[in-house]
Amino acid sequence: MDYGGRGITVCDDWALKQIGFHNFLRDMGPRPDGYSLDRIDNSKGYSPENCKWSSRKEQQRNQRVTRKVVIEGIEYIAAELSEIYQIKTDTIVHRANQGLSFE
Repeated sequence: MDYGGRGITVCDDWALKQIGFHNFLRDMGPRPDGYSLDRIDNSKGYSPENCKWSSRKEQQRNQRVTRKVVIEGIEYIAAELSEIYQIKTDTIVHRANQGLSFE
């Protein structure tokens, strides 16, 4: 089954008309309070291997538009570094684009 214009799919086991939800519940368990379904890799479809329950904050950081930086060969989410070190996200992105170290 295709989802949206990007060709995102739902695994056959979950897409079955009569028992799909039961299969989904078997694989994912009930939704924890305050969480919703999130794909681990946004370029892949909905399946037990690619889905997890996530908080709103986690989901916001797992979007295609999330600003990521590579500093000293390690990829980070700029907003997370901003929160931890109390530095503006734009500053972190600018320094990473300049090839500067995190220090």
